[in-house]
Amino acid sequence: MLYTLALLALATWSLRALIARALGGGATNAITAAAWGLAPTATAWVLATLLRLAPGQSGGIYAALIALAWTASGAWAARGLPVAESIEWPGFRAWAGLAPLLALGAWLMATVPLYSNDPMEYAAVAQSIAERHALDHYPLVQAWGHGLYAPWTHPPGYPVLLSLPLLTGGADVVAGAKLMAGWHAMALGIGVMALLGPKLAPWCLALLLATPALAVAYVNAYVESARLATLVGAAALVVAGLRATAWRAGLLVGLGCGLSHFVHSLGMLTPALLLPAAWWLRGRRPQELIKFCLPALAVHALIILPDMLNNLRKFGVLMGDSPAVWRLPGLARDAHVRAWRNLEGLTEVIFNGGLQGFTQPSNYGVSYWAALAAAFLWLARRGNQTRGQADRTLPAIAVVSMGVVGTFFAMVAASMAIGSIEAVKNSRYLLTVHPFLCMATCVALSRRPVHGAWRRPLRTVVPVVLSALALVPVAYAALRWPHALTGHASLRTAYLESDEPAARAVQAWRGQAPEGGCLLTFEQAAHALYGDRCFISYLDHRLLPAYRATTSAAAAKALRDLGVSRIELPGYAMPELYNTALGSLVAEPQLVQPVWSYSGRQMLLLRADSATAPVPVLSRRIESTRDNVDLAPPDAASANQVDRVCMHAQGHGRVELAPATNASLARRLAAPPAAPGLGFLSEGASRHCALLPSDRPAAWRIATTGSARVTAIDMARFQFQASKEP
Repeated sequence: MLYTLALLALATWSLRALIARALGGGATNAITAAAWGLAPTATAWVLATLLRLAPGQSGGIYAALIALAWTASGAWAARGLPVAESIEWPGFRAWAGLAPLLALGAWLMATVPLYSNDPMEYAAVAQSIAERHALDHYPLVQAWGHGLYAPWTHPPGYPVLLSLPLLTGGADVVAGAKLMAGWHAMALGIGVMALLGPKLAPWCLALLLATPALAVAYVNAYVESARLATLVGAAALVVAGLRATAWRAGLLVGLGCGLSHFVHSLGMLTPALLLPAAWWLRGRRPQELIKFCLPALAVHALIILPDMLNNLRKFGVLMGDSPAVWRLPGLARDAHVRAWRNLEGLTEVIFNGGLQGFTQPSNYGVSYWAALAAAFLWLARRGNQTRGQADRTLPAIAVVSMGVVGTFFAMVAASMAIGSIEAVKNSRYLLTVHPFLCMATCVALSRRPVHGAWRRPLRTVVPVVLSALALVPVAYAALRWPHALTGHASLRTAYLESDEPAARAVQAWRGQAPEGGCLLTFEQAAHALYGDRCFISYLDHRLLPAYRATTSAAAAKALRDLGVSRIELPGYAMPELYNTALGSLVAEPQLVQPVWSYSGRQMLLLRADSATAPVPVLSRRIESTRDNVDLAPPDAASANQVDRVCMHAQGHGRVELAPATNASLARRLAAPPAAPGLGFLSEGASRHCALLPSDRPAAWRIATTGSARVTAIDMARFQFQASKEP
């Protein structure tokens, strides 16, 4: 870990000197911001190049080569450069206000384990890179290790970066991911300080800390932690290069764009986000724009070219995730995503998608409302000026920030106009522009001086409000991770001893003892990172015969041929279940038998052909025409019994069976919501069944959306033989 920190510090120093040398001057604050933001991803790119050109070497050799490259290039670039401009830091009062929030954030990052799907999967892929000491298996189109399958077209920047601590010091990948998230948080903070100065930076940092989704992204080491720091670093290059010639500045901005793309596919938008502001700041001359854009796009393409060619070789496309399972006829995955994320109609797409910054304060806090207020105040001030009053020139970073935010939402509006939800289906996508939104907000507010009578109350109230919002993720973590926050021997232990359903599933699978059997799972991330038993991801192309089966028995045979002995079901609806033969298989007591359940998640034994069929002991039909009806099942099933519910629906919309609970808000936040996994998208007359988990609540609630209505419910209870299944 210490060696990794030393490498990143060396990379930051060297990159700052190289940028300053390329621009022909001293290291300004903008160059410092760029170096801090880009150094980790640049190091990952160097490591990826070594893994491609010289695979199979020891981690020490890679670390030494990276250190040698940065030392030699930095020493050459630093010769004769003027003394670097030092960042002017905020005063004591600002630090006194920020310090408790920063300390709480660091505490959460150090104690809360990785628990979300995407960070766990990135960490598992990083582990595979460190084990193989190569990149030839990326993307993982063949199962790796215990079964990790990751056929994604994202460039390998982030998983390579997460593999760096493992290659250089053998650190645990979870601890290494936390280290990288912490470094990127520090890099983003230093970048904001360098670009905004000591008066505005503390307010911007407070606004960032008061954004729950951003806090969770850093605590849980999402790829957004690296994406945002790298993008801010690339934007800082636009500011740093304003005094340089167009082609020099273009080359450096192309470096930032390429590295931003290398860390994640969303980085392909970086040129579109930055070039409008660069064109504006550089005089708005077409010839200047061409001289700037051509080298920028060329460098960007060179950095990302190996990964694009790799995607073309493995998938036949340059980018765009489309596993074979998602291309199955009749799966209707896009309709499912629209329905379950409330993005079906144009109104829902606009309010729940494009305007989610305003409509989802649980994710974005007050940042978008603050930006709206700042825009009105700034425009009002400009409108009230007389012709002879010239407004003070906006800082370059404010122009860049406004350009990034404006261009991003223009692209979002254009995508929504053509019927696409790709830009708004994930709430983390809007975090792309969040640092720029906060920087532009603070600059705009500073242009509207506060009246003396309001200045003192606002200076007291605003920090208190922002601090309270920043404590929301802390309170959530304390409720959800009461044991993890008290410390464990390792973050892995903290996760495995938690009440997370995925963690319980990993432990349950460890407790099962099939001879040579594998687990079919619809959430592989926890098994890949924290587990040690064989599993098969639901997206694995080897499962296509099971998905294409026309009967439950044929699907069961296809799974047995793959060595599957258990099936783990998630606690939510998935089209890969309700629109394929697997959905009917997992609701058929003759073919599967529940062996474990927790919080709606179930593990089913795939029964042998020779197993004795269970006996139906109870059956009844409930006619239902009301929406949001409560359903009280029969008395709890005894051992070796299972209840099956079949729902008949008509119309279009979601149909879900969820627990009817009166639990307090705190209790609901402390544990993930329980659900039986019985949910489907009704597209007319349909019937879907599911086995109820054994840890079910006393009553269920049937809820529908749109025109969907449940017309009847069939309930049946089956008795298995008391002897153990083979």
